[in-house]
Amino acid sequence: MFVINIPKKIVGSDLIYVSLICLTLLLCLPVTICLPGLIRNLLQVLAVGGFCLGIILSKKKNLFIIFIGCVLFTLIYYYGAWSYRMSMTTYCFNAICCWVYFIGGIYYLQYGVQKKRQFLLSLVFIITTVTAVTTIFGLIRYPLAVRDLGKGDFLSDSTKFMYRKMNIAGWSQMYGMVFILPNIISAYKKNKKNYFLVSLVLCELSIIFSQLTFAMLLSAFVIIFSFYKPTKKRKFMLVEVVILEIIFMTILFLEDIVYLLSMLMKNLELSTLSIKLMDLYNLLALRKSTGDAAARFDLYNISLKTFSEHPIGGIFFSDVDSKNLISYHSEFFDMLGFFGLFGLILMLFIGGMYLKKINNKLQEKDRYFIILIFLAFIAIFVFNPVFYSPQIFLGSFLMPSLLVHNLYGKEKTYYG
Repeated sequence: MFVINIPKKIVGSDLIYVSLICLTLLLCLPVTICLPGLIRNLLQVLAVGGFCLGIILSKKKNLFIIFIGCVLFTLIYYYGAWSYRMSMTTYCFNAICCWVYFIGGIYYLQYGVQKKRQFLLSLVFIITTVTAVTTIFGLIRYPLAVRDLGKGDFLSDSTKFMYRKMNIAGWSQMYGMVFILPNIISAYKKNKKNYFLVSLVLCELSIIFSQLTFAMLLSAFVIIFSFYKPTKKRKFMLVEVVILEIIFMTILFLEDIVYLLSMLMKNLELSTLSIKLMDLYNLLALRKSTGDAAARFDLYNISLKTFSEHPIGGIFFSDVDSKNLISYHSEFFDMLGFFGLFGLILMLFIGGMYLKKINNKLQEKDRYFIILIFLAFIAIFVFNPVFYSPQIFLGSFLMPSLLVHNLYGKEKTYYG
């Protein structure tokens, strides 16, 4: 005879935990997009709703107020700027999930059971590795699949379904992998398990195969500086000098290195990536913007021009229609154009709030890990829109919070 133990009351921490698991499965396994839209949207609403209820039951009133404030900000930003480009479901569903990971990161900095944190970490590592493998195999057959998925409405539904059915990562998931990399490396440094290195290699290969130029460059940055950090120990000073020399030489001969990379990608038949690198070479060597590079700078200039005309409160406080006044290719420049200096203060406040909380959990020598991830986040924030890419927020805010306790912090159990 089977006996089912039904809990006498719903525990807030359990709801938060289950909601984050459900949300991570829905957002980080591309194949789940093949679920009927009604079912998938319902599951996502239940996951977000469960997370909010969990925060309320945990009596974390301040976190709930911050979350509501972030959601209201998202709605204002959507209706003021993004409603011309995306449906409310497409934008706000994912944008609100970004804030779930952000608030979840703050929550797990202070509360949560150790086993739950470890399971969430393991789940993300497993999902990311599986998706990297399926993406590699998918890109061998369809080399431009990730780039095609990033085009959104320009791709037919049948082609999207085919890519997703093969579990090929889209733009957001691929950039999400970039931010998982330093977390994988940190876990490897603690546990010295080789499967973390295997996961690292597979994720980086999928990023290279995706032919997303900025993702590849950013991933190289986080990998190099995750393994290397400045030290005051004399026995390592020679190694540090050599590394700094390599960095200096790389900067000095950056144009030639980018050109050689472009030729290498061409020989590997990654033609699109080769073209993007050649565009970057033209920008560095010839001071001439071509291809995507030229298009990006033209788009950034739209938001910068809007900001120059409305510097204090942006067009949000000027009662101006934002259509054709926002570039839609940089969260930083777009927020400057839409909210003005008020938006800049808001960005600093949100980022500073998280950094202050995580800083209190770290020792001085361990803050490098968070600084590295935050620098990478700032880079993506400046060059791309990120508020509807929850996978990036997962790697930037939730994962470091889970790792802080496992790597550096002391265990604290909470049953609220």
